[in-house]
Amino acid sequence: MITKILDQGNSGHRADWYTQISQHTNSKDLQSIKNYGLKSLIEIREPLIISFFDENKYFFLLIVLIRKLLFRKTIALYFSWTNRWSPNKYSLKFLEYYFFYLCTFIFNIKLISTFLKKSKRFLIDLSYFDIENHNIFNTNEKYFLSFFGSASGIKNFELFLECADAVSSDDMKVLVQTNSKLDSISLKIIQNNPNIDLINTFVSKEEYLKNMASSSIVWSFYRKDYDQTSGVFGHAYQLGKKILIRSNSLLSNFNSNNIIKVATKESIIKELNSTILLHEPHNQINLGFINQCKSSWSNALKYF
Repeated sequence: MITKILDQGNSGHRADWYTQISQHTNSKDLQSIKNYGLKSLIEIREPLIISFFDENKYFFLLIVLIRKLLFRKTIALYFSWTNRWSPNKYSLKFLEYYFFYLCTFIFNIKLISTFLKKSKRFLIDLSYFDIENHNIFNTNEKYFLSFFGSASGIKNFELFLECADAVSSDDMKVLVQTNSKLDSISLKIIQNNPNIDLINTFVSKEEYLKNMASSSIVWSFYRKDYDQTSGVFGHAYQLGKKILIRSNSLLSNFNSNNIIKVATKESIIKELNSTILLHEPHNQINLGFINQCKSSWSNALKYF
């Protein structure tokens, strides 16, 4: 039976999300749909996957409920943590997580998440296992530190530039790849530093992955109120890159030798300077983890 995927991914390189799931899980019976009206989604008789609707998760949870009452299967619902940062496990943020986790049992669904989960109730986001069909292998690293994505405050772009300006050198180049309008201060820092390269345009996914493969350390030190992984983290994780993250963030729960945990500007610069002394290529594809992710998706879909 064909599985329907509600494909509304329109940020970054997510537009071909359902196509890639088909390719990477050997599942041919998938079909993308764009109409997300309440009535039309309820009426779909085929199994359904709902993706990329953080802000409307409760609306789509209602759809899952109604479909359950009508004996219509929903396989998975996309869920990410809200942007309310708190280390308190009894905060609204964590209570919401517990609620949705409970819903996986009530409605017999899986949650698609950009956070690595060992639970069988979760499917990992495509950004952790989608690189195999791209021509990025055997790319030599030429950048010591790189920034990818929106040059915004929530991704601490200003802080990134300050740190990059402090540690870059002729032998330790820095890359900024974005598709954002940069302010005059940011442009001045980049223009005055010959060791910072700027790519300020939308690039293909293959070019984006090649640039990441040519990087040693990837910036993922985001602001407290944006405690998320984003696709950048997932792709860097696949490529075996060193990833710079905020201490005590959700990302810091990952146990990996490739994760660099820092707290302040001073600690970032100190860590980067110490890493320079140990600088060596880290371009090793995490094939074991990629195959594990593919297997979990295949197992979720093959029953239908």
